[in-house]
Amino acid sequence: MNPEAPYLWDSGDSDMPAYQPLCDAVHEVGNLGQLARAVDTLFDYR
Repeated sequence: MNPEAPYLWDSGDSDMPAYQPLCDAVHEVGNLGQLARAVDTLFDYR
């Protein structure tokens, strides 16, 4: 979970391009709505 928008993940001091391949999922979480959606995907057992 990252509070930065994905378009910023490859700029400045962001290390997301290095971390993203090591993750099962990466989510932009900058507000409660985004947090709720990210948590929902963690419990999506389909």
